[in-house]
Amino acid sequence: MFFETGYTTKTAVPTTHELIFESSLDKTTVMPNSPSTQCLALVRMRIKIFALVATGLLVSVSCWSFETRSEAKVITAIYNQLLRHNPSPDTSAALCKDLRDGKTVKQIVSEVCKSDEFKHSVAQNTDSVEIALTKCFERVLARVPSSNDLNLLATQLKLHGWDGVVTALLESPEYDARFGNFTVPHLSDFEDEVVTYTPSSVPCRTWEYMDENGHCVEKPITSNPKPGQGSDTPSREDNEKLDQILDRLRWGNIVFNAPESMAYGETKTIQLLLDASKSISELEGLIHEEGLRVSDRIRISDKMEAQLTGDAFEITQIAPLTRPAIQPISRKQVTEWRWDIRAKRLSSQRLHLSLDVIFEFHGEQMQKSYRVFDRDIVVDVRGIHSAILLAEDNWQLTAAISTAVLAALGWIGRRFVKKRASEQGDHRQAQKRQRRRSS
Repeated sequence: MFFETGYTTKTAVPTTHELIFESSLDKTTVMPNSPSTQCLALVRMRIKIFALVATGLLVSVSCWSFETRSEAKVITAIYNQLLRHNPSPDTSAALCKDLRDGKTVKQIVSEVCKSDEFKHSVAQNTDSVEIALTKCFERVLARVPSSNDLNLLATQLKLHGWDGVVTALLESPEYDARFGNFTVPHLSDFEDEVVTYTPSSVPCRTWEYMDENGHCVEKPITSNPKPGQGSDTPSREDNEKLDQILDRLRWGNIVFNAPESMAYGETKTIQLLLDASKSISELEGLIHEEGLRVSDRIRISDKMEAQLTGDAFEITQIAPLTRPAIQPISRKQVTEWRWDIRAKRLSSQRLHLSLDVIFEFHGEQMQKSYRVFDRDIVVDVRGIHSAILLAEDNWQLTAAISTAVLAALGWIGRRFVKKRASEQGDHRQAQKRQRRRSS
């Protein structure tokens, strides 16, 4: 097993052999100040000096090994498991430094698996994709894959390339359960030979920094720089660094329900689920709200923000309770966002759903957000019930229109009554004239 870094200085003490030898010397009968006495004293002094020096060297060497050979042992175990050979001295030294600087074993395994050397190693002497995927699976998860495992990896390879295959293996629940962040992959039959790295300290989470009092404090978040804003315009160096950070982000699946239609004033709920290990079909089964199921595979970070907006809707955030809707992303549980929506306008209206990853950028005390998902949701707001609710919500306008309509109807009615009365009067006069002529 791998030992924890750090060492404690020990005081050198006489060895057992020295004490026995001293005891035998003490029992020797010699004359004081004789040549034999002086010779024995000189021998005794030299033995003590030799014992002290030897003990000090042993303590120093053991402490040095305790501190540095532990990282080297981990790196060697990683290379033997993944590449089937020992690392070069330069490579070992660089990766040992990465471990001491805070990288996890899992991150180093990911870098090695995404290297050209690893790809060449698993594809060597074969043109079969299945054989290459089998070797990759055996080296990362340290077991023989099933046909279903290989089918899933083949799908990842087709959709996301080689990096997608590696990410799927490293972010799987099996890898987390068996190896976690600090254990080198190994066969289950060799638990006695497990190599686990124990960091000297537990760092703050990626969205936090350690203040002067040793407390983890949340970093401020800066939004994406927009082109054409002078000093805020990202430089080429910034873009390259951003690309590198995004390439290191793991993949995850999202599913949400999209209501296709609703009545004006009706309240519906939109539920968004995110997880790195569950499949899209599994997440769809966890959506309980009505509406079309929409899914996607996106880059995710340890902390993310989801936003739902739309001027034609009254939107109430249900989960999380904090605002803005920023949440840490669990590796073992599904992350959920929820909103209640109520339409304020008729006809076809749009909602806008977005997801941002949040990560460290330009300094230990700064975070940056970057949009990884952007989608419009079109909702048809209609129905007789909608018109009634619209009238209720806009009662002042409804009252004004009703008054105008009633006034118009009253005027039309009065004209109709007058005209009808006039026609009836004319008809009676005509009948009277006709009777007079007849008589």
